[in-house]
Amino acid sequence: MKHFSFSLRLAVGVFAASVALLSCQKEAVKEAANLVDGSSVGSDRSPNGLILGVTIYKAGSPSELVQMDQNTGNVNNNLAAFTINNLGVSINLDDLKGICLTRNTRYFLTTGPSATLPANSIYNNALFRVNIQTGECTYISTSNQGTISDLEADATTDDFYGLANNTNAIVRITAASGYTVYNASVAITGIAAGYSLRGLSQVSDANGIYYVGCANAKAGQITKLYTVPVAGGFAGLQTDLDPLIELAGGNCGIGYDININRMIVSRSAQFTGPNFGSNAFGWNPPFGATTTTAFWGGTLFKFEDFTSSVY
Repeated sequence: MKHFSFSLRLAVGVFAASVALLSCQKEAVKEAANLVDGSSVGSDRSPNGLILGVTIYKAGSPSELVQMDQNTGNVNNNLAAFTINNLGVSINLDDLKGICLTRNTRYFLTTGPSATLPANSIYNNALFRVNIQTGECTYISTSNQGTISDLEADATTDDFYGLANNTNAIVRITAASGYTVYNASVAITGIAAGYSLRGLSQVSDANGIYYVGCANAKAGQITKLYTVPVAGGFAGLQTDLDPLIELAGGNCGIGYDININRMIVSRSAQFTGPNFGSNAFGWNPPFGATTTTAFWGGTLFKFEDFTSSVY
């Protein structure tokens, strides 16, 4: 049997350690890159056949993650969202404001200022990646622009866009920063007097990939859909949405799914019919002056926001 010198064995050991270290570094870089995947715009953002929604928070009624079958609107699952801090303590995220689906089929959500957390908690007005099977959320960043509602993932840039707390202003969260930089909000003009944007979605049709926003006023006034320039500026009215009694005065969170070519719109929490849930209408612009929606799914839940799926 041959015996190798100590120097040779040491050199081999150093080489092996170097290879292992390089491998770990590559894996770390790969994992960071996965946060903003370079998938083509042509990839299907919703291969699991689901549309997800987050429900409206009210005192004593925490928000939930709701999974719905995109073809039937039936609720498959609903569960609470939580995160685990660096001490291993589980913390409930009871005030959810937005949810989006990225090109590489990852889900992210935003929170509002929870009444159950300290005012200075980093989990207030924050962005998380969420495991939709368990509800466990991984903390990403905290907004310096206040609450970000109606979150959307851009299919071409990977940036996130959201409404500045359901107002006529939009905030961009940059992908290049790993979603830690929140640009100052930009104003959206041209929205009817007394109306506020409460829904934001990316859509895809013969006009290309662009954004639309849904706006509501007080009960008794028709819900309106606009094209929205996420860089700021004038919004163009696309159509009014009926039935008035089912949508008026509500949150009107929206989500577009290209697989079923429909826009989902949350029903008004003030609607006193047998179901809350959401309505839908086929996506085929240009629309007429008024577009009629019909019940789609999410029975009994009051939604704040939905995911969107754009090729």
